Amino acid sequence: MTGVIANFYENYTLSYEERAKVDAPSAGAVAFVQLFGSSLVLNPHLHMIFLDGLYGRASDGLKFYPHTSFTGDDCAII
Repeated sequence: MTGVIANFYENYTLSYEERAKVDAPSAGAVAFVQLFGSSLVLNPHLHMIFLDGLYGRASDGLKFYPHTSFTGDDCAII
């Protein structure tokens, strides 16, 4: 499962960072594997939360740059 998480994270953040007009862009996410559903039947699946933007260098340190053009079409590309 960690390979699946890593692969999805890399593709997702790469698409974010390639379109960014930010110096040294860096995306962030939290992911975890849930093994059981509410009925305690084995049901492995992922939960992932991504930042809706990027951190990048600014003259006064790190700054958060919100992603303004994320659409359903972007999800289809990823």
